Amino acid sequence: MGIDFEGQVAIVTGAGGGLGRQHALALAARGAKVMVNDLGGARDGSGASASAAEAVVAEIRAAGGEALANSASVTDFAAVQAMVAQAVTAWGRKDQWRFATRLETIDRTLPADTAVAAVVRAWNDSLARRLGPAVRVGTLTA
Repeated sequence: MGIDFEGQVAIVTGAGGGLGRQHALALAARGAKVMVNDLGGARDGSGASASAAEAVVAEIRAAGGEALANSASVTDFAAVQAMVAQAVTAWGRKDQWRFATRLETIDRTLPADTAVAAVVRAWNDSLARRLGPAVRVGTLTA
């Protein structure tokens, strides 16, 4: 018996590439409707573009799945709330998060252990409590 996410809605941050992209594609292949979120910034944290998220959405749709692109910054709580509202408006629910955002873009000035601790605290205090449970799959990378 395979893993089935039919009818579930997943929001995957950092889904324009790397682990996030793989999670988005795998969830969609197993029936989930996927909100593909990626700020589309450069590795140094500058800039933004929806093109990375849109490319993954195109892949999912080409394979017969359902997906929407979103380029909100996960550092902006109001933008995250709007992303959840977008998913709920489109599909009526939100079942899971996959948090694969590159953590160093959140605050490049802090030491790695401080940035990770801050992100985990912020996630638990803000997003998880207000918006539902999450699976953190990202790692801090240089």
